Amino acid sequence: MVREGIDLSDPLAVDSARELIYERFSLITEDKKKLNGIFRSILNDFETQQNALKYQDNLIAYDDHYLNNYKVKKYELKGTAAIHATASKAEHAVALGYIVHRMYNVKKKKGAIVLYFKNKNELAIEDQEKHIDKLRDMINYMQLDITIDVLPAFNN
Repeated sequence: MVREGIDLSDPLAVDSARELIYERFSLITEDKKKLNGIFRSILNDFETQQNALKYQDNLIAYDDHYLNNYKVKKYELKGTAAIHATASKAEHAVALGYIVHRMYNVKKKKGAIVLYFKNKNELAIEDQEKHIDKLRDMINYMQLDITIDVLPAFNN
């Protein structure tokens, strides 16, 4: 698509790109469902790259020492079980499983999930998919006493 000069940000060009995928990959498979899957994957990668370009500042790099101190001082010393995880762990409620397990192990009814962004791609995906908001909604729906604390991605 790059060689053909197709601009995936132009809706008209997206249709041309789809036809190009069908034409070029029909030797591998004629199943349009599979070819459309390839095309969707390319479009998703393109959108993620475009979103990542929005962030020109450098991300704050959090190390384990900082994250452990943060969660202990802010939550655990006050009687709240806490875990830290990358923001991508909000997808499919992976972080929720982590904190419920931690709460059970330390016999606490209150929990906190400290999330941080490890790279710009993760931030771009969160901007698109809103996994953290969905995780908050799920926690509220289940009426759990769990706080989600999202550390800043950039210095302000």
